[in-house]
Amino acid sequence: MTTITQTNKAGFEVTTCSRCGGTGHYSFNQINGTTCFGCNGGKVKLTARGAAAHALFVASTSVPTSEIVVGDKIFQDGGWRVVRSITLRPAAARTNGVSYDLVSLETQRIVYSQSPATLVRVSRGAADWNAKLAEALAYQATLGVSGRPLKKVEA
Repeated sequence: MTTITQTNKAGFEVTTCSRCGGTGHYSFNQINGTTCFGCNGGKVKLTARGAAAHALFVASTSVPTSEIVVGDKIFQDGGWRVVRSITLRPAAARTNGVSYDLVSLETQRIVYSQSPATLVRVSRGAADWNAKLAEALAYQATLGVSGRPLKKVEA
């Protein structure tokens, strides 16, 4: 079987899943059916280079809960939601931290409470998002097959 290296929609390097051979299906179980655990049914998975660049991108788009502002889009429970209000609880309270009221794209109201230091993925506009994505993809280009930076050869 040959492994094909390509990029996903965002530009991160992916390869055909070696577990399922790119079908997205593997052995049957009662909970997940035949979904492949290697690629989660996606037929491809990130290469070492793609995974390292994706980790940098996720880190660059993550901020502590204490830095969230009203209007931010945050990634929570598998979907993007808009922050509608923020309430700070005093440190003397039993569960000190930040409570924020979110409205998902389906206008469902959800309230979360988290520690101020908890990291949350935030989207603050297309320009900021695209700049961080471009930075991650440029970093990916500097990596070797193992996902580590290439050694520079001095002339």
